[in-house]
Amino acid sequence: MKRFLSLGLTLALIFSIAALSGCGQKSDGSSSESGAGSAASSSTSSSADTSAGEGKKPTISGGAAQASGSGDSTGTADANGDADAAALTTVHTQEYGTCTNYDSDENNIKLRLNYPDGDIDALDNAFLDWAKQTAADYQNEQGGSDVAVSLAASYDSFNVNDRVVSLVGTASLNHSHSALPETKMTTFNADRETGKLLNFKDLLKDGGETAIRQLCADAGLDSTRTDLFDNWLLTAAGLRLYLDGEQAVEFTYSQLRGMLTVPKPPRKIDPSKPMIALTFDDGPSKNTEHILDLLEEYDVRATFFVVGNRVSTYADTAKRAVALGNEIGIHTWEHAKLTVLSPDEIASQITRTADAVKEYAGGTCAAVRPPGGACDDTVKQVAGQLGYILVNWSIDTLDWKTRDADSTYNAIMSQAADGGIVLCHDLYESTANAMDRVIPELIDQGYQLVTVSELLSYNTGGVTPGNLYSQRK
Repeated sequence: MKRFLSLGLTLALIFSIAALSGCGQKSDGSSSESGAGSAASSSTSSSADTSAGEGKKPTISGGAAQASGSGDSTGTADANGDADAAALTTVHTQEYGTCTNYDSDENNIKLRLNYPDGDIDALDNAFLDWAKQTAADYQNEQGGSDVAVSLAASYDSFNVNDRVVSLVGTASLNHSHSALPETKMTTFNADRETGKLLNFKDLLKDGGETAIRQLCADAGLDSTRTDLFDNWLLTAAGLRLYLDGEQAVEFTYSQLRGMLTVPKPPRKIDPSKPMIALTFDDGPSKNTEHILDLLEEYDVRATFFVVGNRVSTYADTAKRAVALGNEIGIHTWEHAKLTVLSPDEIASQITRTADAVKEYAGGTCAAVRPPGGACDDTVKQVAGQLGYILVNWSIDTLDWKTRDADSTYNAIMSQAADGGIVLCHDLYESTANAMDRVIPELIDQGYQLVTVSELLSYNTGGVTPGNLYSQRK
């Protein structure tokens, strides 16, 4: 849901910060895969503020920023030494780098600020350069180098997803004859892997800008303004747009589905935390794409046990499933009941499907799900000889019977357990719609959504081709 935030109090706090101290805590992040963009997004907006600097820094409900409260700053502000302001302590959220003091007095420009000293040089330098250039521009506006000016600035930084880091900076500007300070702000977003600043336009999907402008219009904003994306910030929850230095609107990643691509960190599975495997039989189908959209959005994985004779028809869907890191399993060539077939017929049902997956999806298979779960010693022997494990389930949604999204959702959520394997069918629109709730809620409950092979790789004693598994033990 959209949220509006007042920035007036935050900016007022900055008026009293000049000699900054008390910062020196560092928050490290990890690195990972390739990202987008290289240009800076650092436009400014300004406003006058008559506040005495009282109040607290606004926060966002729902965890948009995981505030750690690290990096305390204490100082007194002055206008070129002509007047002292009351001492003020401000707590900033600084989740990236080491908060470091910068102090200079050159060319009639006095700079007192904190900047992040971290592992992304482009981000650290961008904030420093912005402060210096902002002060120089302000001096020129006031009459040139003969006018003495001061700038006091600090920042809040956020570790968005262990790969992307974002920063919002605020500055208070003054000169010897000004009655009130002037405030400016900026935002930067950086990709730790590439070491570059992110450009908003590089993150937009086709039609993304138009769609986001419509979201703004729905929120009651002027969606036609040219500076709508001048100050933007990625957060753990979504996209935040700062407007006029006074308010911000934030949209969640769920609202932004299909509009924006955010670089993702490398995927890690923690064996000490609960995990569960969603599996989908009988596809691919027209409904598989919706499930893939959700898996991509939440950066999780599932297993699709495909019917071989359907793979060529939905080749693009199968390729996408593989490209996103999902697992393709074998559900026979024509959904045949394996226990009534000869060994040669069982082998043909398996190998023909594996060949189709390799040809049309570019993937390999490691697991077979017998249609109807029907499995006997002959099926196990043939699968074992071909090098495949057999996989059934521990949670049956009965989605094929109910064809109802709520029933499918309730079946999964009421039985979800660590190590479980969930049986679904991506033939049905109701099942795809149920995933709109199932996937985020399982994540919220602490489950890691993994493929069958990933889940069973943590099975006690591992796995053996020809054996039948229904859950991790």
